[in-house]
Amino acid sequence: VMPEFETHLFLLEFGFPVAPIVEHGWADDGYYWVERSLGKLPFTFIFEDDHLDVGHIRDASFWQFLGHVKSFMLAQRQTISEEPLNWEVIRQAIHVDRLQGELPAQAHLLEEAFQRIKQRLQDQPACFTHGDLLPSNILPGGVIDFGDHFSGPYGYDLVNALTTTYWFPVDQSQYN
Repeated sequence: VMPEFETHLFLLEFGFPVAPIVEHGWADDGYYWVERSLGKLPFTFIFEDDHLDVGHIRDASFWQFLGHVKSFMLAQRQTISEEPLNWEVIRQAIHVDRLQGELPAQAHLLEEAFQRIKQRLQDQPACFTHGDLLPSNILPGGVIDFGDHFSGPYGYDLVNALTTTYWFPVDQSQYN
């Protein structure tokens, strides 16, 4: 639990749009912390509700989402490291081997694509990377779910956030 708390403090220190900690300390079961709520629903549901109400994502909703992505990128820029990118860590983080296992007929194409990405991004600086910065992990108050973070190329999270194919949820019942 402590590494998660330390990661949260790191994020706050660099100005990432994450929940402020309102209380923390030791209890019988270990260390705890309480965060201020960032909202009830992630943007996937807000976007879906917009689409159901008016037939498209409202400008205000999308601009709010983009504001958090921008804040995230500005904070992320402060974590740029002189260390070179670790391509084995990145390979694991983006699940290349798992994809190859799920799509064995395309395994060689996935490997070729990974090698092209590696070549094109070899000079890109490394920074703290969320790993799955998507509308499902961004709420009106900020960003959640840093369980997949890694040191990755600056810009990865921006591309991930804006090119997702998962703008709307399949099933909202998990949040009710």
